[in-house]
Amino acid sequence: MAITLEYFDLKGLAELSRYILAYAGVDYVDKRLPRDLWPSRKPETPLGSMPVLALENGNEYAQGTAIARFLANRYSLTGATDEERLLADMVVETLRVDGFGILRSSYLETDPQKKLELTNEARPKINDWLKRINDKYVKGTSSILGLFVR
Repeated sequence: MAITLEYFDLKGLAELSRYILAYAGVDYVDKRLPRDLWPSRKPETPLGSMPVLALENGNEYAQGTAIARFLANRYSLTGATDEERLLADMVVETLRVDGFGILRSSYLETDPQKKLELTNEARPKINDWLKRINDKYVKGTSSILGLFVR
């Protein structure tokens, strides 16, 4: 049985885990829960929140960053040295705290014009952070950051 990553039909808190799974070439179930089904699913989740990762043994776990770190460890993407692991954690925290924080306001905005403005304001900031990480720390020709930096 393949692992299942469950989240709403949007990027949000599960996207980093999706990138990790894609980068590692893992065959998994990407379960996108429609919002109208959330009230009935919520009490069944480990913490009443999403995303949820169901492992091959059926055990379910919550919290987006914990799931991403677990997957990175499982598929040997955390680095071979303490410094490489520090860099991996720096990238995760940049996306989780800074990236999610800045995108959250645009996601929650109901006015379409203001939503577009907030998104257009956020995109260059996030791309700048990731470009800086890519330029300063990434060695070689292939990086998961290439999925983000444009």
